[in-house]
Amino acid sequence: MRSVVLTILIIIFTPLVSYGQGHDIFGNNPGGQNPLGGNMSRPSQQPMQEEEKGPHIKQEVKNWEMIDGYTIADTIVVDTLTTGVQIHNPIYRKSVSNVTTGNLGAPYMPEILADRHRRNDFIFYNSLQYWFPTEDDVRYFNTRTPYTNVFYGFGGPKRRSEESVGAMFTQNVNKDFNVGLKYSLFSSIGHYEAQKARNQQFRLFGSYSGERYSLNSFFMFNGINQYENGGLINDDFLIHKDRYGFERPENIPINFSTATNKINNFQAFVSQSFGIGRVKNKKEESTVTDSLLMPPTIDSLTNNDLTDSVLMKMQTQMKMPAPEKPAIIPVSTMFYTLKYEHDKRVYRIDDLSQYMPPSVKSPYYKNIYVDTLLTADSVRYHELTNTFQIRINEQANKLLHFGLRAFITNELRFYRMPATPYYDPDDRENTPHYRNQDTTLVTSYLGGQMYKNTGKNFWWNAGIKFYFQGYRIGDTEIAGKINSRFRVSKKDTAGIFADGGLYITSPELFQNKYFSNHFQWNNDFSAQKTIRVRGGFRIPTRRLELSAEFRTINDYIYWNNDALPAQSNDFIQVISLSANKHFIWARVHSLNQLVYQKTSNSHVLPLPEFTAYSSNYYENILFKVLTFQIGFDLRYHTKYYAPTYMPATGQFHTQNIRKTGNYPFFDTFINFHLKRARIYVKVDHVTAGLFGNDYFYTVGYPANPLSMKFGVSWNFYN
Repeated sequence: MRSVVLTILIIIFTPLVSYGQGHDIFGNNPGGQNPLGGNMSRPSQQPMQEEEKGPHIKQEVKNWEMIDGYTIADTIVVDTLTTGVQIHNPIYRKSVSNVTTGNLGAPYMPEILADRHRRNDFIFYNSLQYWFPTEDDVRYFNTRTPYTNVFYGFGGPKRRSEESVGAMFTQNVNKDFNVGLKYSLFSSIGHYEAQKARNQQFRLFGSYSGERYSLNSFFMFNGINQYENGGLINDDFLIHKDRYGFERPENIPINFSTATNKINNFQAFVSQSFGIGRVKNKKEESTVTDSLLMPPTIDSLTNNDLTDSVLMKMQTQMKMPAPEKPAIIPVSTMFYTLKYEHDKRVYRIDDLSQYMPPSVKSPYYKNIYVDTLLTADSVRYHELTNTFQIRINEQANKLLHFGLRAFITNELRFYRMPATPYYDPDDRENTPHYRNQDTTLVTSYLGGQMYKNTGKNFWWNAGIKFYFQGYRIGDTEIAGKINSRFRVSKKDTAGIFADGGLYITSPELFQNKYFSNHFQWNNDFSAQKTIRVRGGFRIPTRRLELSAEFRTINDYIYWNNDALPAQSNDFIQVISLSANKHFIWARVHSLNQLVYQKTSNSHVLPLPEFTAYSSNYYENILFKVLTFQIGFDLRYHTKYYAPTYMPATGQFHTQNIRKTGNYPFFDTFINFHLKRARIYVKVDHVTAGLFGNDYFYTVGYPANPLSMKFGVSWNFYN
């Protein structure tokens, strides 16, 4: 078997190898041993640095994101690892298990409760959060030389292909000022009819990091244009397709062939800071930046730091050297942040009459409130946010040895949606006159945070956010987090962590009030109350993490069986247990995540009881320059009444028609890493048909059948 694999690799990659000979990407460490053990694609996750270019300029890329309300730059690593490159659908980098409508770029919802995050502003993002990044997802750079990354992915067959293409370029104007741009396109025809999706993202960003003054800013456009087929008319058409004679998936009848969903999003953002006072910074004997044990921070008071898949966590949980600290730091820092956002969503069916009686016996939409010939539900949203903050740096607080932060924010939100038609009493033909209704909401909140991010073995933070004016008056978020490190043996270091909070959250406007061609409601929901407590421990050297979480939710807001927003008066309790483990036997790796969830009310909050993900591969190096991994991924969850999808509102809602799950999704792959290029070749959904054809994510929405996929990501440093 090994000789066959080697022969294939030699035939495919001989031209690349001839180009790369003489350069050992692992230096004097041919095994690429990393601090967690095992053979990885590079020796450590330091800021990316390669061979020197010329006598003075070396190629180096530093990368960070802003956390704690854009007051702290959190260093992250430019992703050049081979492991996980085969995960072509990015939603599985956020959560290992999702309910989705099927193809690349489609709506989705994590099946693991801890991975769900409601944005509470524009509900039409709830099922498309990855495709609409916010300021919390923007990364900034500092480079010695220009840095470019390009990627391309393709999946067949050609008549039902999917493609992903993207490029990012960034360059420093001087040592403190960096600018860059990023573009990506995810396009998929879909294996089933009327499933086409086209998602675009464009971002222009820049940062300045001076001794006293700093700036981070960006302009972003995100666009989605998707067909919404409403799912298969009858799941049995696929489960027992031999009975019906459908030769190809695209021949199976669907509910809509012309319904579309289009969303455009524009964001402009700028954050500035100015340091006040100066104090000398004493060098810490040890500042831990291992992301398994790194000091805790709270980006927003509701964030959970364990939302990525186990695979991505294992990629980023390797020890890094402590970042250099300036000799002089400000005693305090003032911040001002401005954000503007504009969104427009249009759900459209041009030939509505062919989907309604008398054309069909059982229509998908039971109600028509505006137009019997055309559905054109248009919604607009504007947001303007101003935030002022002041931070007392913990290095300057010699008395209490912790940092303090205080902030105040004002939010202005403008909504526009259709209103009930107006009928002129003098019009004998009773012609409806269409109109819009506008709503403006203003709210303000203030808050504070105490934190300790430096030190050797113990870190913590605690914060509060309170809404004191406007629509969300009375909303409160109180959260805290602790993290620790201690040695358990000469070789092993462990860490205990805990976090949790109390959250009182008002309903989003469209959950209370909405009018469209097929849906309307006028609610007066109470604020949702949530208490969350989580804790666990990690042993990085053993590549092990165990955690447990408990949640209790009162006045839970959800989408019911009729696809309408509803509120439960029950106290819903959810217990979850999670285990992450990376096994290594010689050159064989097995990365695993197991999650157990138990909900007290599965009718309102359905969750799969058991979820598993396992990535297994053999890794080796050819010609001292070509790293390859050959293996398989396995995803599985137990049966449950998975939420299904409503195209008109873009929401996943509960259903009691039938359970889905108890089906193993099995993928095989080969990954390669040569110098600056990472390549994958993958067979997706190998198990299609082997265990029957009931491979549905939820009612009406099956997974794609077996298909071949490949992709490449390439970095340039000049």
